Amino acid sequence: MESTNQDYISNEPSFGGHRVLITGAASGIGRAIAEAFASHGAVVILVDVNQEQLDRTVNAIGGHARGFACDVSSWAAQRELFVKVSTAIGPPTIVCLNAGIDPELAMSNPSSSTDSKNLVRYNYLADELDGLPHTTGNPAVLKKPPSTILDVNFYGVMYGLKLASFYMINTGTGGRIIVTGSAASYVGFPYQDIYVASKHAILGLVRATAKRLQARAQLGRVTLSMVAPWLTDTPLTRGNSLVGNGGAASQTSSASDVARAVLELSALDHGTCHGRCLWVRGTTMLEVEESYEQWLKRLVETRVRQKEPRL
Repeated sequence: MESTNQDYISNEPSFGGHRVLITGAASGIGRAIAEAFASHGAVVILVDVNQEQLDRTVNAIGGHARGFACDVSSWAAQRELFVKVSTAIGPPTIVCLNAGIDPELAMSNPSSSTDSKNLVRYNYLADELDGLPHTTGNPAVLKKPPSTILDVNFYGVMYGLKLASFYMINTGTGGRIIVTGSAASYVGFPYQDIYVASKHAILGLVRATAKRLQARAQLGRVTLSMVAPWLTDTPLTRGNSLVGNGGAASQTSSASDVARAVLELSALDHGTCHGRCLWVRGTTMLEVEESYEQWLKRLVETRVRQKEPRL
């Protein structure tokens, strides 16, 4: 499946009656997803850790939007979120697990490159020393890298996937779960080691969980899919040197490009979208998991010729 957003515009769907929950929705891709669904008639449930920014975005979208502050890295907070949403509005029928952070991007910002190289919050291999005082003669102790990126990018998605599928299955509403991965789910980018690891982990989680939910998808109850945006112009990326400098950035996507890919997955029939991933680069969308599965099948079926033992 390869198309452009221009192709998609000619076949606008309606999402009236749907309740769409989006994490990381106060800005960037999450906000664009919320605006796109609201413009197609859905009730949008915006979730973000930044209350002030969340309130501004909800007010800007208007009557179709509701806001809930939540730290997605906390299981207790997400569990409470789904209870509140289901009680106040009804269980969501579409869940977009979009929240993510990438402090390692600071490594590409010339104005902060020195700090970025020396602090483990930006560079887990940095030689930053533990801030605890040491008695004379004790060796220097390296500072432990934080787990924040994995807490938000991976565990936040894992928690949301468990909760969304539970409510969709046990309330009988069914629905769709769409995860925001990244080109970094497939490609290793230097100086974004932990971010890349978190996005690779998301891809593995989606692939494996989609197989477990296959029967549910065939019944039209729960589907799981993913989008993998290339470099996207958002507040998260705008401050670094990657955006606007040509090269890889020459095909930078807008947040609305990614939002349209999410809408396309939401509009496709269950059998077509389940377990699939739309790679988004500029205005082009390309489904990549089917090709991967074909390659993997050939790889598994390849007979490895053993070398004759040397005498």
